Amino acid sequence: MRLQCKLIIEQLETDFPCLYISRDLFKVKQEGSLFPFYFGNNLEYVRIFQLSENSSSPLLLYQTKHYSSMTLPCMNVKYKPEKSLHVGPVIGLVTDCKQKEDGGLSLGLMGAFCQEFKQWVDARGGLFFLIHIKDLDQSLLKGYSYNDEQMDWMQSIIPLPSILYNRIHSRKRDREATATLEDFMNEGVYVFNHSFLSKMEVYNQLFSTTSLHRYLPCTNRFTFYELKEKMDIYGDLFIKHKAGSQGKNLIRLRKKASTYSIVQNSFSTKHEIICSNWNEVEEILDKWCRPRSAYLIQETIPLITYQEQSIDFRFLCHSISNDWKVTSAVARISGEDEFVSNLSRGGTIENPLVLLASLFKGSQVQEIYNRMKELAIASCETLCNVRHQPFGELGIDIGIDQSGNPWVIEINSKPSKQNYHEIKGIRPSVKALYQVCNEKWLERSDGEI
Repeated sequence: MRLQCKLIIEQLETDFPCLYISRDLFKVKQEGSLFPFYFGNNLEYVRIFQLSENSSSPLLLYQTKHYSSMTLPCMNVKYKPEKSLHVGPVIGLVTDCKQKEDGGLSLGLMGAFCQEFKQWVDARGGLFFLIHIKDLDQSLLKGYSYNDEQMDWMQSIIPLPSILYNRIHSRKRDREATATLEDFMNEGVYVFNHSFLSKMEVYNQLFSTTSLHRYLPCTNRFTFYELKEKMDIYGDLFIKHKAGSQGKNLIRLRKKASTYSIVQNSFSTKHEIICSNWNEVEEILDKWCRPRSAYLIQETIPLITYQEQSIDFRFLCHSISNDWKVTSAVARISGEDEFVSNLSRGGTIENPLVLLASLFKGSQVQEIYNRMKELAIASCETLCNVRHQPFGELGIDIGIDQSGNPWVIEINSKPSKQNYHEIKGIRPSVKALYQVCNEKWLERSDGEI
């Protein structure tokens, strides 16, 4: 039986937690009997009673010493007569953002996203809070709930969540949290987007599917032998850090008649360097690419441009009802003198169909867009099947060559939460992520967590 209700929590110093249930929710058969009550992933045996007073809407009154007093306007209820009662979903977002001296959080670009998530959870049913990475391993779990009066995220004692969404920004801190997140998984918590992705690993995993070969630029680990060999074949290469993000640590190496051009965006104030021979190329790259094992070499695909600026397409995908779906898509146009389209490096956005219509004709526009969507979904499916890790959300970056063929540029497990869409209300990705979380809560509570 699935219902919705208001949940009022009263903090009482008692060894006998109680749960009072309004008549319009369901009828209590044996008042005072012990009953398994799941608040998120926390199980507590409570004494259940019928509320004597009539309420204006379905209501649960939960008296316990474990949590601060609060009122949650809308919680989903899963009631199994004579077996258990679940309320949720209880969703925690793990962050490593800066903590304020007054106890709040500096969320930056994540701030608007988190507030929208909280608003949507309140409306659709559940509890949403933030957990700072420093608080993950504490026996008494602390989280940040949004305080409407103070208009900030304030810390309090929270239940063990049903779902954890990993949004740790730093790769180093993400690695350090791996063991702790696995402990949560062992306690029955569904943790998704467990870690960052390595570009080289993603390439190898996608390449395991033959049907994707034609959409993948040739990619190899960095060695000077590989670099020279691929340079002789392609004449134009990108050198990338395997853990690079936001368009940083990119080098483009091109053969120009009797010289070589090196263009980079992170290692030197000089934008382009001309080398007269190969030894000079190796001398420069030997200084920049350390350790070499952290870099990869990738064939440069002659992608279409818009007004001489580089462009690509970001497809945001979510795993809903065990199928990957495209939730939103934008075209990204690079900033001046940039060879990457990331917004963090001055890029701008456009409607993908509008941009394609300025570059291709007639039915080509929709056909190319549909092929990109299909490639984004196929990439998500392949990656998840090979990695056997739970992902709820992936950002797929796709480029289009001069013939209209799509190419996978990158897959991101922590896609930007900058709002691309100038629309009022809740963005599509928030609604999709809530659906991911609610489905997993319903699915896992079927098996008694």
